[in-house]
Amino acid sequence: LLGSFDPRSTTLGSNLVRVQGRVRCRLVGGLKTPFSGRPCVTYSASVSRSRLDGIHSFPLAFHTARIDFMLEPADAPEVFLVVHSHDVELFSMADGSHSCEHVFSAAPEPCRSFVLDHLVPASDASIHFGACVDLSSKDASLEFRECALLEGSLVTCVGEIARDRKGELGLHPWRPAFLNDSALGPGDLKRNRLIDAIPRPFSWRHSHPEALKTLIGRVMISDDVGLL
Repeated sequence: LLGSFDPRSTTLGSNLVRVQGRVRCRLVGGLKTPFSGRPCVTYSASVSRSRLDGIHSFPLAFHTARIDFMLEPADAPEVFLVVHSHDVELFSMADGSHSCEHVFSAAPEPCRSFVLDHLVPASDASIHFGACVDLSSKDASLEFRECALLEGSLVTCVGEIARDRKGELGLHPWRPAFLNDSALGPGDLKRNRLIDAIPRPFSWRHSHPEALKTLIGRVMISDDVGLL
């Protein structure tokens, strides 16, 4: 079921395809990641207190931003696929991931500004105030994390090739017309065939039949070179 994008094909829609290509921004300027300052088309970033037990703290600050972009297929650089950012789900990110630790008072200015601009409000005002006060502590190390789809990065995408209402060719979420909730029942042959077709990144596809649902309704994208 999973195929590769063929720009010469006249059959579009309802087919799950794997496309490898480069991310191209549609707008001049675009976005930049808040901590590393790299050009990108989508990012999510958070700041939390560092912990030694491996548990991620509730974020003190969080923000996400995204814009629509183009995908330039590696096998067909003359073709551009429109991708709507709200359809994208990132997974297994490598170069697009970035993290660092700083004490707030010694953090770079972009990091401090991000915290102050995007503080996560708490239901208890005293807790929210306490979080702000704790930022001044010399011993409070903060972890700054960002995950972004970088402009120009070579990525692997899984979705459906189709034309939108304007006639533009794009990579869209997979919405198989023949699939519904009943088709996902235990023992269903069609479901098993679909699960077998899920790409290798989803190595848990056999042990977790619900893996199939992760491919429906979204465009999956990774910059992991191991998938190329």
